[in-house]
Amino acid sequence: MLKRPQTPLFKGWGALALDVPDLKSPFMKLNDKQRRYLRGLAHPLKPLILIGNAGISEGVIAEARRALYAHELIKVRMAGVKRDALDAAVEKLAGDTSSVIVSRIGHVATLYKERTDLPKKFCYPINVHPSQCGPIREA
Repeated sequence: MLKRPQTPLFKGWGALALDVPDLKSPFMKLNDKQRRYLRGLAHPLKPLILIGNAGISEGVIAEARRALYAHELIKVRMAGVKRDALDAAVEKLAGDTSSVIVSRIGHVATLYKERTDLPKKFCYPINVHPSQCGPIREA
């Protein structure tokens, strides 16, 4: 069984100093089958990041990076963002966290960022043999 590195994520509660490595993977593009597969996996998930009237701040971006590092696939609810600015807000959050937008329905968006330092958590149903995925980790 694989264990996660035992580095603390928070160095202190007063500052937003996170010890989350920024794994710069090449920008991934998802094809339709991969996007559909990830949407199915994200269906039962609850939103981990809630964005209010203050919008996307540095704290929201840092928390989204931490959540993507821990879970790889997250949902974000943007209740405080105006309807015409939703697409721009989702693209800004995805760009700042180096993640891919899986879907956006109403005020809820799903983001995905693959971790390259551990075996694959999600095996895509196309072009990947199960032996290449390694053991499926628990989220």
